[in-house]
Amino acid sequence: MHDGLPEGPARFLINIAHNLNNGEVRGNQYCTYSESLSTEPEFTGAFVAEPVPGFVSPKGIRKARKSLRDGLLFLAGERGTGRRTLARTLLGVSPDGDAVIHCLNADLDFATWRPEPGAAHGYLVDGLPSLLIQSQATIVAVRESLLAAGAVMLVILPEGLCLDDRTVGLLGPALVRCHPPLAEEVFAARFQAAVPDEAERGLVTRGLPQEFPKNVLPRDGSPQDAMDVLEAVRNFPHELRGSRMAAIRSALDETADGEVRELLPEWFRDQNLRHALISAAVFTGRPPEVVTEQARRLARIAGTGPHQDEYWSLEDLLRPAGVRVETVRHGPGDAPVRVVFARSRWADAILRRVWQGPLAEPTARWLRTVAEAELIAPAGRALALSAVHHPRLAQLTRIRSSAVSRDPCGPKVAAAALQTIMADTPHSAEVAARLSGWAGGSDERLRYVTALTCGGEVGAMPARVASTLIVRLVRSLEADPAPRVAGAVDEALTDLFHRGDRAAVLRELERWTESDHAEAQYATTAFPRLLSRHLTWFHAHIAEGTGTRSVALLIRRVLRSRSGPALRDTLLAWQRFARLDPDGAEAFEAVMAAVREDRHPGVRRILAVLDQQY
Repeated sequence: MHDGLPEGPARFLINIAHNLNNGEVRGNQYCTYSESLSTEPEFTGAFVAEPVPGFVSPKGIRKARKSLRDGLLFLAGERGTGRRTLARTLLGVSPDGDAVIHCLNADLDFATWRPEPGAAHGYLVDGLPSLLIQSQATIVAVRESLLAAGAVMLVILPEGLCLDDRTVGLLGPALVRCHPPLAEEVFAARFQAAVPDEAERGLVTRGLPQEFPKNVLPRDGSPQDAMDVLEAVRNFPHELRGSRMAAIRSALDETADGEVRELLPEWFRDQNLRHALISAAVFTGRPPEVVTEQARRLARIAGTGPHQDEYWSLEDLLRPAGVRVETVRHGPGDAPVRVVFARSRWADAILRRVWQGPLAEPTARWLRTVAEAELIAPAGRALALSAVHHPRLAQLTRIRSSAVSRDPCGPKVAAAALQTIMADTPHSAEVAARLSGWAGGSDERLRYVTALTCGGEVGAMPARVASTLIVRLVRSLEADPAPRVAGAVDEALTDLFHRGDRAAVLRELERWTESDHAEAQYATTAFPRLLSRHLTWFHAHIAEGTGTRSVALLIRRVLRSRSGPALRDTLLAWQRFARLDPDGAEAFEAVMAAVREDRHPGVRRILAVLDQQY
């Protein structure tokens, strides 16, 4: 009855290079696969479709099911968005048991083709059936003949296909674009399906950080990104010597580099696509207007246009390269429409290739001349890749050029690049040594960038490294009191207090006050600022009983210094605040009792003021 099927039970696995269906099926199977990343596979024969283990329903699956029940469904989407996984799942649902599917060639003459009743539950076309979508009459005739034969047809359109308005209107509700589910959800579901036992899953992930897989799966990652990570986890067991996380990252980057290496020459032939791809790689996750504007600015810097009367649609230009413009939000702070790579690691892979080619210099000038504050961080992250494409030695030439440039945002872009290297590469120790040299040097511009690097977002630089660099900067300010550097150092210490272990920062300040160098005086000026800005935290800290000694000691040493008068108003405010908090008043009095043990005139003078108030 079903021509082309083997005798006995059979399962079907669409095993296409770098598509979500990669996996394992035990027993008899038909495999059709593509060796090339840039060509579509040709399906032949017949198979029994089964749902994918660990399948996560994407947005729009209800619409897809309804269209398929009506006889005909067209699935569109970019590479890695799960079109074939969704197809397997939709075709695998049959009320009669096994769903027998026949594969049809996209070049078939659908004007004359009609399904044979009872020959199959469904038909799969992987490609663009141009003869099917050429007229409404052909579509209606095929749909009616499918329903009469008790079958359905699913068409997987080529990735990145640009459909004109006429074709979109012709297909109507039968056209469904794949919007993939969150990569983390796909990873969790497929991991559980592959390793059902919870204890065994614990063994598989042994040695990986607690935040895994968030630290390797971007928020905008595709289902294929999740499958790549899962494959890497299973390829690098926990018995691996050295850093397992580093090995997983390296394997993922190596895969992305190999894929992009094959595809990039074709993409870069079109100069508009070339600049748009580089801009999208740097500013992925940003609105298309930002990516378009920055692509045009890069073209002008590179000396290749664009002409004033030239217009191109970013979405249509990037879609063949696996970049989509989506409207899905993850949170209230996200752009409602943004540019996203279907394969997230391709963005960095593209930039690594750029830094090794003729576009490196114009790209460096382009990045350090961004004008918007919100673009500094992604520009710095892209610039960081210019330093770490060498496996052993960090090349800071282009970052240094940005640091000493006269461009308003150049130093901040350089600092963001250095923060990226310090936080997420094996070159952190080497770069910390370079920064130490900059911090103690005579070039005010490099000292300023070093101070900016010590500040920044959570986890940008290890606290111990940041505090060591701040000390060197403070000592350099004694010989060359550059106001810009001094302000950046103050901001860096404040950021360090905000983002890290605050008690540890207080212990560091305490240690500085014991020094015979410039950091002793700096600590006595910095502590009053921190106490004034974070009075509520200090009050809670001493109430816990662990911070009394450290806080009291810092107060005493500040009052002994030239900065003592700066602490007067803050201590008065703290005293008033403590009197309103019965639970904390006792802790505050304990701190003051420890301060009173110091008989220094500066200490006694301020305490007398406190006593006069109450």
